[in-house]
Amino acid sequence: GENGILARGEPIPDNFLDLAFAPIAINYVATVIETAFANSKRIEIDHVSVPTFSVFNFGSRSTYLSPPKTRADLFDTAAAGVGSALVVSMLVTFLGLQMTSDAAATEVATFPTVSVSLLQTNSFIEQLLDWKFPGMLANAVEGSTLHLHWLAIAGACSFLANTFQLIPIDNSPGSKMSYAVLGQENFTLLGLLF
Repeated sequence: GENGILARGEPIPDNFLDLAFAPIAINYVATVIETAFANSKRIEIDHVSVPTFSVFNFGSRSTYLSPPKTRADLFDTAAAGVGSALVVSMLVTFLGLQMTSDAAATEVATFPTVSVSLLQTNSFIEQLLDWKFPGMLANAVEGSTLHLHWLAIAGACSFLANTFQLIPIDNSPGSKMSYAVLGQENFTLLGLLF
């Protein structure tokens, strides 16, 4: 926009590309794992990566080009994709928090900032922060930000986005897993609720 850093003539922050690329890399790893798992079940799938908060789709979407043989295959394949994205996101978050705590205070001041309220939207991320930095979130005031290593920010945002994948809407893994557990009739009823 007109008030953005580029419009004001400011340089792009050093870690901008790292922050932008990390969620895509996390979803790519999950896509590779899901594809390998699907191939082992003889399911052909295609992927579209959409790792952003700016649209209604969160994370990547997989389309099944050949139907799974059983509902268990459908559940396992969907769970492998979203589960691996969540695990990789948590590992990246933990690594970034460790790098933040190991850095000198002068170096931490140069790290990118993230809104505390965004980090508090997921209790798992909040508990991880509280464990690594005891009392820091309790002292945070409305609208405050934290300096965190870019890996912590990218991992936490990717974890938040991928947890939305568990909601049974559209073509999400949560939708596929719900269909596998509930069957066609009950899934249709669930669809009416969402």
